[in-house]
Amino acid sequence: MKGFLKKQDSHAGSRRVGTMARLSSLFALIVLVSACGSSTTASSSPSSSGSSANSSSTTVATSNINVACDTGFFSCTPLLVANQEGFFAKNHLHATFIPISSSTAGEAGLVSGSIDIGLGPDPFVIQSKAGIHVEAVTGLTTEYFLILANSSMPTPPNESPAQIMQSLRGKKIGLVGLGGEGYDTLLYGLNQANIPVSAVQVVGLSGIGTPEFAALQSGAINALVTDVAGAASLIGKNGIHQLVSFSQPGVLPSYLSGTANGLHANTLMATKTWIDAHPTQVKEFQTAMAQASVWMHQSANFAAAEKIESQLTGPTLSASALKYVTQNVIDSVMAVYVNQASMQAQYQLDVNQKIIKPIPNINVADYLAPGCPSSAAEVDTLGAAGA
Repeated sequence: MKGFLKKQDSHAGSRRVGTMARLSSLFALIVLVSACGSSTTASSSPSSSGSSANSSSTTVATSNINVACDTGFFSCTPLLVANQEGFFAKNHLHATFIPISSSTAGEAGLVSGSIDIGLGPDPFVIQSKAGIHVEAVTGLTTEYFLILANSSMPTPPNESPAQIMQSLRGKKIGLVGLGGEGYDTLLYGLNQANIPVSAVQVVGLSGIGTPEFAALQSGAINALVTDVAGAASLIGKNGIHQLVSFSQPGVLPSYLSGTANGLHANTLMATKTWIDAHPTQVKEFQTAMAQASVWMHQSANFAAAEKIESQLTGPTLSASALKYVTQNVIDSVMAVYVNQASMQAQYQLDVNQKIIKPIPNINVADYLAPGCPSSAAEVDTLGAAGA
């Protein structure tokens, strides 16, 4: 197998913050072998087109697809689960996994056609920048962000998240990847709390883990925006604690908080042209991912999920952090993939942050591929298909 290293990237299109450099090294370029050795499945010749092999009355066609994800963050776990637990094979797919260093690389692959399904900034970004219509095929484990603080900023008791946010006025807030989703989320959170961005000082950090801890410990920053994995590795060190979680009601709009609509989903996308040409493969992929999601919800599978997940996050994330992520994020947040409310909110956020130019006559529903699950119930239903 060919080895590869995780590259750190703070490009504005990156959809990750806390996990963007968690890999010091990874298991090699992973080929998600789905149907090898099956007496009822014939594998098609390697191709990125996703076309099916000719089938006979006794042979089920197998399709080859190229799937890309930023291997530095744990949201990619369902892709490996779908392979290693046999969900791709069950749905007649042979998926070649292409590791990418950022969502902008996924965007480029989708535009060029070298990737059939991949993680990108979001469909609106690709539509606005490249003029190519991209739709959400399914989702990955959702990330949400927290604000940690050092001992100089104790969490005020008996206050709402929006009230707690007021303590950030005049403070230095650290963030890895200025211009990425974490920055957008922070700005949105400040806005929800009626705090102008001029009232805080956002400090760009060079990397996660050690740089974050050093900055908090030295007082170079008072608070830190990070994800749950980063929080799990830092909370408890020298008085570092959670100040506020953006997943709490009242901090961000419903697409990023609360349990009613779920949190913003990291979506896997494909071009509309590819989706229209490969409806069977899209359905098979969505079913395999839903089955992986349902499997990851089950407590009996937590240990196996953690083991699979460790292939992505590498040795820099402790076993306790992996357990926290698996049990508290994958199990409770994986339920909601993509819905029209979250897509509309993401589009408006992109416009507000000037990431994209407004798209005339936009119809958010057009950016959801047919069959894309939008609730826990739909995931469970789709996950049970063919069982």
